[in-house]
Amino acid sequence: MTDRPEVSWGLAFVAFLLVTGCRSSASTEAKRYEFLSPTQYGSPERVFSRNEDSIWARLPLDSVRLNRAGCGMAVCPSYTVELRRDGSATYRGDAGVSRTGTWTGTVSVLAYGRLNEFAERSGLLDRDRPKPDRTVVESDGWQYILDLWPTGAREPIEFKGPYQMASTPVWILGSAIDGVSDAIRWEEAGK
Repeated sequence: MTDRPEVSWGLAFVAFLLVTGCRSSASTEAKRYEFLSPTQYGSPERVFSRNEDSIWARLPLDSVRLNRAGCGMAVCPSYTVELRRDGSATYRGDAGVSRTGTWTGTVSVLAYGRLNEFAERSGLLDRDRPKPDRTVVESDGWQYILDLWPTGAREPIEFKGPYQMASTPVWILGSAIDGVSDAIRWEEAGK
C-alpha cells in the first residue's frame, strides 16, 4: 500500500514511449542504456553480474531526489526520497505517511538506470531548455521538488511547483521514483 495518489502505470508507460520515442537517440545514449534490454549478452541480470560497476559509472546522474510537501489545510503525504548512483537510497517521511522518520535501502542498477534514461531522453537534463517547472507557483495543492544531480555538477537541475501542474516528463519521472521507492526494502536508520 502506498501513501501516494494512484498512478496509472499503463498511462505512464505510454507517455514514456511518446516522450522518448519522438526523439532520435544518439549513439552514446543508446550504448549507455543497452543494459536495460535483453541483448546479445543475455538478460539484464546476466549483464549486471559481469558489468555492474561499469554500468553505474556510465549513468549521467549522481542522484535523484523527490520531495513532496503537504498541501494547505489538508493532510497530504509529506516525504523525501533520494536515490544515488552507488545504489544507496534514503527515505524521510514527515507527515501523512505510514513510514515516518529516516529509512535507508538500496536501489537496483536496473531501476536507477531506467530513471536516468528517462531523464536524459526526455530532455530534463538539458539545462538550457526552458522548463515551466523551473518557477514556483503559489498553490494550496500538493507541492513537489524534483532535484536531478548530473555527475560533477555543483548544483542540481531543479523542478518545483504544484504536483497537479507538473509538466508531463516531470510528472512521469516523479511517479516512477515513487514506484521505485515502493519496491525498496526500507530499514529504519540507526536500528
